Amino acid sequence: QGITTISTIVGAMRNFAHPDSDLKELGDINRAIESTLAVAHSEYRYLATIESHLEEVPLIPCLLGGLNQVFLNIIVNAAHAIADAGRDVDTGWIRIRTRADLDSGMLVITFEDNGCGMDLDTQERIFDPFFTTKEVGRGTGQGLAIARDIVVDKHGGQLMTDSIVGHGTTFTILLPL
Repeated sequence: QGITTISTIVGAMRNFAHPDSDLKELGDINRAIESTLAVAHSEYRYLATIESHLEEVPLIPCLLGGLNQVFLNIIVNAAHAIADAGRDVDTGWIRIRTRADLDSGMLVITFEDNGCGMDLDTQERIFDPFFTTKEVGRGTGQGLAIARDIVVDKHGGQLMTDSIVGHGTTFTILLPL
């Protein structure tokens, strides 16, 4: 079992550490999410159950290394929000969904958690560089600013959030097919 776990982590790290370039290549978003979950396992393993609903979606032109970073930032933030809400692995969850919306020509990725949620003022500022709600040493305020840059500026996509204090947060990423 230990060797299988190590093998999974090494494979995930190899996929996760995909060399970044400015040239988009066809990427498997579902595989990228699975690799990111393996890399981030230590962040959420005692806090949340992962529910993945990854539909079969086409490969898309993307900067896979950058998207791995986006997924990691969102998953780590979700785990921290779940901890801040006082939940544990029995009560905390992160739901991840993918689907292709052929009508809009977009790949839809959602990350939903039942963490502490955010008020409207916080939601308006989360993509600002250096903005953080975390205590010193736990966050830099760069993760979501970088995520927005990668999704919006480098992929021509959209990154949206919806949150309710005390109930959780949903991040929705739209990427061109």
